[in-house]
Amino acid sequence: MTGNTGVLEGKTITAIAAGSFFSMALCSDGTVVAWGEGSQGRLGTGNQTTSYVPVNITNQGVLSGRAVVAVAAGTQHSLALCSDGTVLSWGVNANGQLGIGTLDFSLLPVLVDA
Repeated sequence: MTGNTGVLEGKTITAIAAGSFFSMALCSDGTVVAWGEGSQGRLGTGNQTTSYVPVNITNQGVLSGRAVVAVAAGTQHSLALCSDGTVLSWGVNANGQLGIGTLDFSLLPVLVDA
């Protein structure tokens, strides 16, 4: 599918993932967009704003400058596998699902601790 408006203009979507009240799309150029409920960092945009249209999250936090090759979504958190082998996460973290050593939610993508 090729998007023709907004941040998807000229992009080809290669994968999608959906959580609870939000969705993400991975584009062939390694960028990621998200839309839906933004509370507690679900969208990875650095704020808690809900978006009714896709927003680019690839330029946010440690995701900036990385090419994503796979995405996954839990109920209220997301994961991205980057071409350099790193794994990033963002969103709700009540049970440690972000893998960052705390129970704090993250508004921006963060590196999963190894």
